[in-house]
Amino acid sequence: MCLVESLQELRELLNTPIDISSGYRCKKHNVDVGGSVSSTHTFGMAADIKADKSIFTMKRLAQKVPEFKTGGIGLYRWGLHLDVRKGVARWYGI
Repeated sequence: MCLVESLQELRELLNTPIDISSGYRCKKHNVDVGGSVSSTHTFGMAADIKADKSIFTMKRLAQKVPEFKTGGIGLYRWGLHLDVRKGVARWYGI
């Protein structure tokens, strides 16, 4: 499953719309917004999302989506960073 399909699966689990504030980023834009040099956004493998749920509920449900369970989940005050990298990564930016 790809990133978009995984986001749709999460939307269905949340039972509410999700807002994508950032998806694919070209390298210049990624630098401009302070993204890491190896950001999964620059490979089209990540999205930053918000929804009408707590970030803890969103994280719990995101971990039920196979690609996010085995990929990246970052919690922030504004929402979640989700990616479909190879390998589990978890972090808290809050």
